[in-house]
Amino acid sequence: MQVRQETVKVRGGQDQVLTIRETQFGPVVTSLASDVRPGEEVALKRIPLCETDVETVEAALAMFRARDTAEFDAALAGWRFPSANAVFGDRNGNIGYRTAGAFPYRSLLAPDGGNAAHDGSSSRFDWIGMVPHSLAPHVMNPSRGYLATANHRPIASFYPIPIFSGTGSGGDTVRSRRLAEILEQDTLFTPDEVLAVHYDEVNSARRDIVRWGRWIRQSGARTIPEEMRRALDYLEDWYGAGAKSDRSIRGTELAELLPLNFRSSNTELALTYGGGEPGLCYFLKSLERRFAADPNASLTAAESGFVQDSLVSAWKTAVQSYGADSSRWQSGAAESLRSRKLGYFESLDGFPSLDPAFDLSVPGLSCVDGGTIQSQLSESYTQWVPLHDVDKARSLLPVGMSEKPGSLFRLSTYTAWQEGELHAAPLRREALEPYIIQRTSLTAGGWR
Repeated sequence: MQVRQETVKVRGGQDQVLTIRETQFGPVVTSLASDVRPGEEVALKRIPLCETDVETVEAALAMFRARDTAEFDAALAGWRFPSANAVFGDRNGNIGYRTAGAFPYRSLLAPDGGNAAHDGSSSRFDWIGMVPHSLAPHVMNPSRGYLATANHRPIASFYPIPIFSGTGSGGDTVRSRRLAEILEQDTLFTPDEVLAVHYDEVNSARRDIVRWGRWIRQSGARTIPEEMRRALDYLEDWYGAGAKSDRSIRGTELAELLPLNFRSSNTELALTYGGGEPGLCYFLKSLERRFAADPNASLTAAESGFVQDSLVSAWKTAVQSYGADSSRWQSGAAESLRSRKLGYFESLDGFPSLDPAFDLSVPGLSCVDGGTIQSQLSESYTQWVPLHDVDKARSLLPVGMSEKPGSLFRLSTYTAWQEGELHAAPLRREALEPYIIQRTSLTAGGWR
């Protein structure tokens, strides 16, 4: 074991000295692990820490140079971390998908397939090696004619190797399911129609929960909870307007509160369909297929219970959050959004703002549902490039191009983000000239 100390400087406080312990498996993370028994130590083995002789940037450079799908796919063999879902195509009409990343092939003896902590005192549970590039989930030129991914792995269920590649690795996410619905509507999309996909505001899971709630009501069920009836009545106009998660439409604020945590809210169905978003989507797609095959089909008690519980929970949460007067819910949701802060250098790691003095207020966004394609509140980077004229490209990086307080570019896209717009982002150097605000040149003698 290698042991070293690192000093963390704390603004306005004393330095913190951390003891870092590393093993052949990786750093010791006992203090961060759960359910650790007395006397146990937990080390975490991860790709970036154990593969120090390769860099993902090498794959990125090869991807830039690729001239067709075959060369692009070959370049992905060098992509190590983080894992990613890549879709690609070429001018000849070939399209492809591959799960990119370094995926360990775990010991057959490892408990739970290697998806849980296990004894590290010997090598019997250690990784055997990496899944070869040729065996990673992939498909080329599928018969359905299109490929899409929204944080999910579009590969058939027969794939046998457990690679645990994160969100959506077991099936559709709510967004990918909606994306498939859009793509199946037509066989040819113009550039503007592709851009329109970015603005889609439908959360397919919330829409379907209300759809099946309406079905239960119309079927004449006698035991519908009062809160469910009220929720369906309140959501009538929202559902009729296309079930869009648009805050300007009354009812969106209630639909946003429909719980989608499949495993914790309904164990029986999760045991059948799986947990999380993939399980929820599988369940909802199964209902759709059942009723398409037989319009006189019915819901089981567990299925009806899930729908009822979701609607009742949403109503009660709305009352608790916005008050008993439903006429004030829409304004209450807007006020709640305005009170939220964008923490300075806050990230997905869960660490708090580095300096609250530089926090920003969330603007009046219209679509804050993270399960939609539009999903303004979860929007990180968007780029639309019409390949027939790349200088008409548009993009958005909320809330600006810089994190430096006082920078001219810190809030450069704040207004565009609030209004749901993309700004001009031409790709050729000469086309960029009209948009240049500042210019810095690097010369042999230094900065100029």
